[in-house]
Amino acid sequence: MQGGTGWGWRGRAGERREEKKKKINFFFNDTATTEIYTLSLHDALPIWKNKVVSTQVKGIRSLFKSWGVTLIEGKGMLLTPGKVEIEKRDGSVEIVEADRIIIATGSKPAQIPIFPFDGEHILSSDDALNIKSIPKSLIIVGAGVIGCEFACIFRELGTEVTMVEMMPGAISTEDPEIARLLEKELKKKKIKLMTEVKVERVEGQHDGI
Repeated sequence: MQGGTGWGWRGRAGERREEKKKKINFFFNDTATTEIYTLSLHDALPIWKNKVVSTQVKGIRSLFKSWGVTLIEGKGMLLTPGKVEIEKRDGSVEIVEADRIIIATGSKPAQIPIFPFDGEHILSSDDALNIKSIPKSLIIVGAGVIGCEFACIFRELGTEVTMVEMMPGAISTEDPEIARLLEKELKKKKIKLMTEVKVERVEGQHDGI
């Protein structure tokens, strides 16, 4: 691939899907080299994910430079409507003033009391991106956009996926026609969707939840 980064896995024709996922040739293409790895799937995925993140970060920094955007890395605190105090990584402090300030700090997974994240059996969306092994089965609480994304990802990896949603359907805040099409796709992928269901408690077992 010229001028970009790509990824994929290769397997022999006619090889069963389950067997292909046990060991794969994982490759990255960029403008300079083609790196080929023979790894188990759970080893290959973090490499691919980190490669994508690194590429995106470098691309954004390049755009900042092209457009003359100044990037200051640190922890910001709003002092007044037009002034921000930034504590940098080296401990120094800088004051930045502007006519307008946009607060775009991103988000983090909400911690729900009955779902104490442990990074092993009860996972946040961040934990799912750093998972060390592919689970045989998975329950996803919430059939919103992010929940549906993870459901499709893990189903493609061979996981048996069940989604639990309080609302009458998946992505209920989106356009109804799109929601119906998505539910059809979930059904095709054999992802079980339970709607109008509320999770009240979680009980741990020796081999899961």
